[in-house]
Amino acid sequence: MPDRLAAAIWELGPEIFRWFFMGDMSPADVKSFWDHTAETSAWFREHPLATFPNREKLIPFAFYGDEVNVYTNAEMGSLEVLCWSSDLSFKHPPMARYLLLCVYSSHTASDYTYTDLMTAIIARVKDMVDPNKTFPWSKQFQFMFSSCQGDLKWLNEKHGMHIYTRNYFCSWCKCCKKHQDVRYTLGDMRETALHRQTRVSHADFLRDTPPDARSVIFGVPGAHLSRMLHDVAHSQLLGTGKVTNGYLQALDYNYRSTVSKRVAERYLAKLGLFIVTRYALG
Repeated sequence: MPDRLAAAIWELGPEIFRWFFMGDMSPADVKSFWDHTAETSAWFREHPLATFPNREKLIPFAFYGDEVNVYTNAEMGSLEVLCWSSDLSFKHPPMARYLLLCVYSSHTASDYTYTDLMTAIIARVKDMVDPNKTFPWSKQFQFMFSSCQGDLKWLNEKHGMHIYTRNYFCSWCKCCKKHQDVRYTLGDMRETALHRQTRVSHADFLRDTPPDARSVIFGVPGAHLSRMLHDVAHSQLLGTGKVTNGYLQALDYNYRSTVSKRVAERYLAKLGLFIVTRYALG
């Protein structure tokens, strides 16, 4: 359980604890990070700990999950791996950043295995992120829930988010693959795209989604629709995402220096159409 592991790390000393969960950031750096987040991110302003008086103590708790293939060409060759981490430990090597919660075989799991496991884990996490609960580290640090991360398949299958097989595939807005007006589709990547005006707020999500239809993650205080995150490493390092990401990065660089806004928008529109045609529509 994460609270037991955190307690074991605390026994190694406060400095080791700080390194694990805040990396090389000083208290002033951490406070500056959260102050900036409060200014720029609506999810934090809606968070139960947004008014926590000592932001330099806040540790952003994140869940991470993935499916790992361990045998080639074997039906039972994949494992489900559940981890947790701190967003501030992004410079750590993987084994020090992603702290193991559970590993189980995909082949032997039922439809309820993940939810049953996470229900038990979340019961402990609720205490960790509660400022009224006391832990050995409470005088110097306070965990707060930040996000749930994984690849798109993981978010889809485990949490019912971003169901990419549907026409309306995005859980954050009403963007779609096919529409009479292309400005509502993925193919329109311009700032003026109409789907950008259809954002779904966290309040909308809670109102329109029955409690029993929501992911178990939303039982954690501070869990927010916008913080169900597609892990960026899966788009940059794996599959076709690295190709489009590279184009967009190059475009961003050129746009800042030489390319006109009109040319940039035309390029984005064509790139979006390519993505829809090649990947979204099969």
